[in-house]
Parts: sequence; C-alpha cells; structure tokens
Amino acid sequence: MNFFRRRLGAKEAPDDGPQLYHLRKLFLDYLHPNEFSATEQQELKLYPMLPLFLNVFGETNALQMSDRFSDVLQFAGHTSKLLVIEISKRTNNKTSQRAANDVLDFLIRKPNQQENSGFNLLSTLNVLSMGEVAIIECMVAASLPSTFVYVLKLFFSLRVCYLGEDSLNEIQKLITSTFSKLCTYQVTAKELIRRNDLAMLFDALTCSCDPSHLLWRSGVSEVLNAITRNCLTKEVVEYIEEKKMHLYKHSKYKVNVCKEPSGNCGNVGYIDLCPERLCRSFTSSP
Repeated sequence: MNFFRRRLGAKEAPDDGPQLYHLRKLFLDYLHPNEFSATEQQELKLYPMLPLFLNVFGETNALQMSDRFSDVLQFAGHTSKLLVIEISKRTNNKTSQRAANDVLDFLIRKPNQQENSGFNLLSTLNVLSMGEVAIIECMVAASLPSTFVYVLKLFFSLRVCYLGEDSLNEIQKLITSTFSKLCTYQVTAKELIRRNDLAMLFDALTCSCDPSHLLWRSGVSEVLNAITRNCLTKEVVEYIEEKKMHLYKHSKYKVNVCKEPSGNCGNVGYIDLCPERLCRSFTSSP
C-alpha cells in the first residue's frame, strides 16, 4: 500500500543522537529480516523500539518526525496494526467483561517498565497522531479508528475494576486524546462511516450507562466533538441524516443529558454534549 512506502527524498539529520540511530537500525532490521520468523515473533520485535521512539519524539515537535525519521510512515502503519492485533488477541472468543478486563490490563501503566508494552504502544500512537496527514492516513489504513471505537464500547462492560481512579483516568485520556486527534482529519470520518462505526459511537453516547462508565462515555463525547468541529463534510451530514431517527429514539429514552444551552452542566454525572443538539449541528444548514 502506498501509505506504507518510505518517503522519497526525506533528509535525516546527522546529529540526531544514538537513540534515533538505534531506532532506525532496529526498524530497518524489522523491515528486512535476515531470516524467516513467524508473524508473532516478528511483531514482538517492534516493542523494543517503542521506548526509543518515545525518548526521541515524545517531547519534540511532531511535525519533525518525517524529516528526522524517514521510515515514520511505515512505522506508524506497523505500530497501529500491532495494537489492532493485540486487541483482537485479547477479545476473540471471550465474554465482553473478560475481554474488557484483559484489554485494560494490557494497556495500563505498570510499576515494572518491562511490563509496559501495551502502555508504551498506546503512548507511541498518541505521539504519532500529532504528525502530518500522511502519518494519519497510515494509522487509519491499519483500522486503528475502528479498534478505538471497539475498545471504548467494550469498556462499558467493565464490572469490577481493581485499578485506581488515577490509572483509569490516564488510560481514558490517552485513548481519547489519540482518537480525537485522528478525528480532526476527514480521512478518519470517512473510515468511520464506511465501517458504520460512527453509529456505534452514537450508540455508546446514548445507551443506558452505569455511573461507573461515565468516564468512557465522556471519552466518546470528546471524540464526537472532534468530528463536529473538523469533519462536517457532505458525506458525514448525509450519514447522520440517515441515522437521525435511530439516534433521537435512543437519546430520548435512554440517557440523561445536559439541557443547558451551553452544553455544560458543571456536573460529572452528565455528558457534556447533548445528542439532540449534536444531531441538529450535523443536519441543520450553516
């Protein structure tokens, strides 16, 4: 796929330091292995690169990624696909509650840095989501937006959580931040429509919700806000118009929403975006 091809003519700074040099070498070896290895073994080779990537690019201007790391498009595609695969491994043939617990356990930050593969992967994708549109296209092509929709909806199945509130908030913010940045680009909105995942986001926003799950509903609200602010294309408007009656039905009977004109009740027990008002913003003329 063109999205995963190496950028031609990209210059690499000669003084980027040993960590970036090591990252380039590891990823080049990953792309061109000397000997055959099983797919799962090949995937594991990405994990040692994640701390290097975060050390090099975590505090830098994200727009510099393509200039300093010429293989960043392929890196974005492979790391995005890795998360999709890891989530699939932990959810196949499991109940929703068991799958939600296993996914959360994979993503959560742990005291032992060597056990933070999931957290490092999610953090890497968060940094990549701040990059240029070509990087976003690679992440979307790997089905990352659909995976985020699935994970957010899945977390509504969590029943008993042994984690503290701070840990849950950290993961929610990381997922929401990454997904929301992807949703500032029209390519993401088109993919959500193509796979009917935008309807799933509305379902997550308007379905019956236990108070312990308001954290995840708030994340869905932020993602939809990102779409309304940045991706009100004709295609999106037509999609919402087609789904409008279904959305009104669910919001009327199943959710307590903020009725303040500003959409902000100042109460964490409410979502900060009214579904009826959101539908009107999509379907009314500007």
